[in-house]
Amino acid sequence: MTRYHADFPAVGLRLSTGSTADTGAQLLEGMLDGAFIAGPVPHSRWYTVDAFHGSLVLATDKPLQALPSAGELFETPFLVFAPGCHYRHRV
Repeated sequence: MTRYHADFPAVGLRLSTGSTADTGAQLLEGMLDGAFIAGPVPHSRWYTVDAFHGSLVLATDKPLQALPSAGELFETPFLVFAPGCHYRHRV
C-alpha cells in the first residue's frame, strides 16, 4: 500500500473488511470501485483476476492430524466469520 501511494499519490484509497456477500453487494450497488473477494464470484458485470491464493486455517488448542469431519466440527465450538463469508461457507 505504501508503495502504491508513493507511485500514485493522487489516488485515494480506503480499505474496509466485510463478508463476501456484503462486499459483492457493495460492488453491485456501485459503492466500491474494486474489491478482493475470496472464492469464485461469477457475475457478468465483474471483471475478475486471481490476485493471490490463500489457505483456510483451523486454529485449535491441540495439534490435529487431519481436518475434522463435518460431524466433529458440528459438535465442537469454534469461531467463524459472519454469514455470507466464503470461508464460513467452506467450513
